[in-house]
Amino acid sequence: MRECGVDIHLPFLDGALGYDCARCGAKCCKGHGFGMRGDELVPLLAKRPLIAPFIHFAGGHVNALDLTDDGCWMLRPDGRCGVEMDEGKAAKPTVCTLFPFTRSYRVGDVIIVEPHLLLCPLEDARGQGVKHVDVLRDVRAMGDELPLLSRRLPTGLPDAWLDREKAALATTALHLDDDSPIPLQSALAGKPLDKLWNAWRTSFAIDDLDAHARAIVRPLAILTPSLRMNLLFGNNGLTYPRLIERLPGQLATTAFVAALGVRALGHPLASLRSLGELFSTSMPLRELLPHWLDATQIVVDDMPPPRILPPDVATAFVKLIDVLRGEPRPLGEAFDSVGHTLEPHLRFPLVRAFAPLAHTLRFSYPERP
Repeated sequence: MRECGVDIHLPFLDGALGYDCARCGAKCCKGHGFGMRGDELVPLLAKRPLIAPFIHFAGGHVNALDLTDDGCWMLRPDGRCGVEMDEGKAAKPTVCTLFPFTRSYRVGDVIIVEPHLLLCPLEDARGQGVKHVDVLRDVRAMGDELPLLSRRLPTGLPDAWLDREKAALATTALHLDDDSPIPLQSALAGKPLDKLWNAWRTSFAIDDLDAHARAIVRPLAILTPSLRMNLLFGNNGLTYPRLIERLPGQLATTAFVAALGVRALGHPLASLRSLGELFSTSMPLRELLPHWLDATQIVVDDMPPPRILPPDVATAFVKLIDVLRGEPRPLGEAFDSVGHTLEPHLRFPLVRAFAPLAHTLRFSYPERP
């Protein structure tokens, strides 16, 4: 949507995201204070004059200090906002109304407004959650006071990048009820990723992966547009064509790790935040696993195993390095040649120990069947 010469892009489906402040304990309202626009100060103090001594001015913003870890001045014991309960949501400071959609940054003449995946336990609201029109209203209300994060833009960013992301957003809506997370990522990649998914399943001896992966189809589809923004504008220094090429494999890796999380828990992930945290902490795997079918050769000489590894895993680590010093061969094939000697539960420590070395590998990208 275009506002005052600026496009505002919301990388999430309309109504898809919901949250319950009381159930999470209103953690974002505890111990941080809150900010407001200058024109919101007088109406707030007129109804809550006792907090006036604790207001201070910081640049173009007004901040209210919290005195305890129990929460904001307006936070009720039940975890609800007193302002919202007494006077309605519109009476809250705009920054509070906008949260958790406060990850905003500018890309040319486009402002991207993302949800805060790691701070708020967002939930799949199945179309009954936060509406685009409400977020846009709050963003417009912030105006020039909307805080913008710094982002490093990839080189080669085309003029039509936003059209691509809008198309990706529309595509996610078509795959919310798939049986597997792979059809969505294959559709976005423009090529099938089933062979890659099956290769992971074989290498780590996970026969029941697909059964657990079904539980993360909807959450991953809902978060995919925002995760794409994270990968495209995450200050990684890569060119736009290279980033676009990497996106589906990285998100398929996220699906793989999330499915393993469901397998370990025995039930679906608690919230969309859990998936966001898995995405954030699995970066080494996201750099390595998409190359499982690519011919690979290591380009460093001395690479001792981490000292903390169990003996069998350390031995496999050394063998894997030796294998990769030879002729280029698919990374997964090289891993399997040494990993088959390990119990399945020890293959993950091996790949986790090796994943930080992805930057030492040279990939020749053979033509895949």
